[in-house]
Amino acid sequence: MDEIRQHFRMIIQEKRETEERRREEEQRRIQEENEKRREHDFIRRTEEMRLLLEAGMEEKWRKQNKRVEEEAAAAKAKAEEARAKAEAAKQKPEEARVKAEEARMRSTGKSSDLLGDVERVITSTTVLLAMKGQIPWLRKYMARSDILPEMLDLKQAGHCWCLRDRKPMVKEDVRWKHGETARTSILTWLDEEWKKDAKVQRTIVFQGGEIWTDGWKKIKNLFGMTKVRIDGRPKKLATAKGELQRGTVCILLGITRTPTTTSKRLQELRDMVKKPFLFKGLAARSTNQLVGLYRTAGFFGDKKTKNDLRLKIDQAIRKKTRMGVRKRVQVKVVYDRRIVKRRIRETTEEVVTKCVADQAIANLIKSRIQVTWCRNRTVGEIIHNHRRHANVSEKTCVCQGVDLPIHEGHVMTRFSDLPDIPSFVRNAKNVTCHTETKSSGYFVNATVEATRHLKSCEGDVRIPTGGFLNGQDE
Repeated sequence: MDEIRQHFRMIIQEKRETEERRREEEQRRIQEENEKRREHDFIRRTEEMRLLLEAGMEEKWRKQNKRVEEEAAAAKAKAEEARAKAEAAKQKPEEARVKAEEARMRSTGKSSDLLGDVERVITSTTVLLAMKGQIPWLRKYMARSDILPEMLDLKQAGHCWCLRDRKPMVKEDVRWKHGETARTSILTWLDEEWKKDAKVQRTIVFQGGEIWTDGWKKIKNLFGMTKVRIDGRPKKLATAKGELQRGTVCILLGITRTPTTTSKRLQELRDMVKKPFLFKGLAARSTNQLVGLYRTAGFFGDKKTKNDLRLKIDQAIRKKTRMGVRKRVQVKVVYDRRIVKRRIRETTEEVVTKCVADQAIANLIKSRIQVTWCRNRTVGEIIHNHRRHANVSEKTCVCQGVDLPIHEGHVMTRFSDLPDIPSFVRNAKNVTCHTETKSSGYFVNATVEATRHLKSCEGDVRIPTGGFLNGQDE
């Protein structure tokens, strides 16, 4: 019987545990469903808010674009109106002058006949003297074959312009088309197409002109080696300027960009970063090449790479010339509004030229010269001297017997509370300024100190005419 009871107890216990587990799983499932429902609701509300914000931003953008277009149209209309008024105002004096000239030419009577006779005599006399070579400035025009009779008619307006070839000329820009798009600038387009695919053939229709908006010299230097075909004849773009300006169909047989010196040096430095053993060959290069690489290293965006390259190149320059270029020449002078920094810089450049024999390195050092101000001391730094006496040994107190307010045996007061103190000294943060005129020796010492690593001396410094200060006589 006990075994049977024990067996039933175990069965009942198992049923209870099973029921408990089922109830816990059901609660867990309900909780997970509630959490998923809350997540879906949150995502749905977030999406609704995003859509509302996007709709509001689109509406705001549309209104802003519309307002900008209206303002641009209004500004353009005002500019056109102002241009039209200016043209009208410019034409009025010319029209009045032409009308007066026509009225004078139409005038009849004895006085006009006499005036015509006088003008004919003057004209014929002038032409005869010019033909005999008596008028040098007119002789060269008479000798030309393209001089027409009306150019010598003094009654015709504009005869001076005709004679002196000062007739206004309007030159058109070189225009070209690729596909359906008409352009005037070709340099930017060539650069973009070269980056996309440099080997594809492209057909361009040039419509003629005389002025290249990008400058023909720049186009020739960068893309002059590009091969083109004009009228079935292959040639280089650099030699096709005249045909392109007259207007023709040009087929680009690929695009060739002439590498610049800077791009070549950048590629060399990239290779050195990837293959560090190439740095060993730097010492064998000329100083011009090393200086060029040093300048080009500044184009790298990563600061660590830039500094590593400059250190390596500076080491090669030191090994070759026993002189580094990494340390900047910085001339420090105390601020004074009378100092002319340009004179200090020019003097320092002369010192560098004397101390550095290599021209390329000297130019690099001179380009990095700085003339900086040193801060003058404040009133508090001069009077209190906390920093100077912070680590000084013990001293005897002298506060006794001083006619000043005393607190606990020591003087305790402010300058602002004392009646006989100047107002400038009452504020400890006021910056002082030297009143005495600095001698030229001060600037000589500052220049020598800045160029000490170049082994300079005082004899290398030349004092400029007029000194280093405005109004200085020495």
